[in-house]
Amino acid sequence: MSRLARLINVPALRAAFTAILSIGCIRVNFQRATPSVEQGQDPPGLQAVLARVHWVLVSPSHPGNVGATARALKVTGFHQLWQVDSNHALAAQRLLDPQAIAMASGADDLLQKAHHAQSLDQALQPCLLSLAFTARPREFEPPRRSLQQGLKEALDLLHLYPEAPVAMVFGAERAGLTNDELMSCSRVCGLAVNPGFGSLNLSQAVQVVAYFLRHLVMQEGHEGQ
Repeated sequence: MSRLARLINVPALRAAFTAILSIGCIRVNFQRATPSVEQGQDPPGLQAVLARVHWVLVSPSHPGNVGATARALKVTGFHQLWQVDSNHALAAQRLLDPQAIAMASGADDLLQKAHHAQSLDQALQPCLLSLAFTARPREFEPPRRSLQQGLKEALDLLHLYPEAPVAMVFGAERAGLTNDELMSCSRVCGLAVNPGFGSLNLSQAVQVVAYFLRHLVMQEGHEGQ
């Protein structure tokens, strides 16, 4: 290495470069601009809308599905997870189960903050609208809507009443929602799946609905209000 190279160190080079750029009163600011929205977060307006959607699981049987549901919600920006179970201890145990934590895959905070209700009526009491998701048509049921229609109605209410929540309701893995549970809801929705094989895992169904609702919120621009 030459003597000149040894004398010129990195700080000296930086000072020289700054001096060159300062000639003629030209100054260059190398400070990184602060973004208006913190990196890695949704805009505040979008967060406010998504926070008023309650995701209600009625008597889920598998802790892993609860954890996977938490992950599905967090990746789409939702965080209001509810469990309906008359057995409070059992509901709490599901959230602490190693399978739930493993399937949450980083969404443990949603499990820790999950809400509990003794009955579906209790969970839905504060909600303007509740959409029940089921693949089975019933003889007596609330008005049936397509997924797009149901989510649009829910979003319109969120926009009109900026303080009240809406609910997305999903039944137990094996049997789904009972007739009584279905009748507690405002509307019934189904997913456009293969009629010959229409069985979705609980967390998969939640993921589909959560994605479409998030997309609708962003498409209509409510996140900026």
